Amino acid sequence: MRPPPAAIAGALPAAPIAAAHRPPPAADRPLPLAASQATSRIEVVAQAEGCRLAPGGLDACVALGCGDMRRCLNILQSTHMAFDEVSPDNVYQCTGAPRPADVEQMMGWLMGEDFTSAFNNMWGLMSERGLALQVRRATRRRAIPRRAIPRRAILGAQL
Repeated sequence: MRPPPAAIAGALPAAPIAAAHRPPPAADRPLPLAASQATSRIEVVAQAEGCRLAPGGLDACVALGCGDMRRCLNILQSTHMAFDEVSPDNVYQCTGAPRPADVEQMMGWLMGEDFTSAFNNMWGLMSERGLALQVRRATRRRAIPRRAIPRRAILGAQL
């Protein structure tokens, strides 16, 4: 009589995970670059590649790259390939990230309107601009500490 497969699997020694498949320890991960460092390096790359740059285009790449030079370069390359010019609007459109003005508008809806209106407005903006839910959540999290919460919103939460 053959033993069940679970018994066979438990009897075999566990294979060690190859070093290439393990995530690097936190000490081996590079720290995020300061915006000035990333901007200066990405500007050199953009000039070497012949990218047409609009004012604020590189700043948008760096802001969305969050200090990770690989992400900044990927955003620059994607925008350069998709559009003739690397401008803030083209960068945000290429990545699907909400523009800072969109985030402010969403925060205004969340803090100043009832739930149904805020939801419908945000859903319309999300559909119109092609924004993803998780992107909206991440940018809202960054925008909340900078904004004063109206007293009406605080009182409504206590009811």
